[in-house]
Amino acid sequence: MKKLIAFVILVPIATYSQGRSENFSDLAWKRIEPIYQEIVKHPFNKELLRGTLSQERFAYYSAQDSLYLKDYSKALAVLGTKLDDKDAAQKVFRFSAECLNEEKKYTTGAMKSEKPPKMNPATLSYTNFLLATAANG
Repeated sequence: MKKLIAFVILVPIATYSQGRSENFSDLAWKRIEPIYQEIVKHPFNKELLRGTLSQERFAYYSAQDSLYLKDYSKALAVLGTKLDDKDAAQKVFRFSAECLNEEKKYTTGAMKSEKPPKMNPATLSYTNFLLATAANG
């Protein structure tokens, strides 16, 4: 789990701040290949691929994704303020804004739910970790 967390946080940041996206990306994907295969095998992903995922389950995970994106964009924005390289900071800020644009799709239109979702414990723990790492890391 720690490797996955590091991958999710560090890939965009290291890619933008170091300017070595292809080399770093190739290396990162090689290192997380076993983790990626576990993600592919997850029942949610298998059911989604087969078209057998229930609407309720899809809506639940979509809501969690929306909540995650909102906090992930905040973490990226915090990290962007810590970068000395202005070009790298701008890229991280743009990525943060793109996350908010994606999150907005969940809260408007067809994906909008009548009552706002609450974060499940796993999403809350993970986003708290991201925000704390961004603020203090």
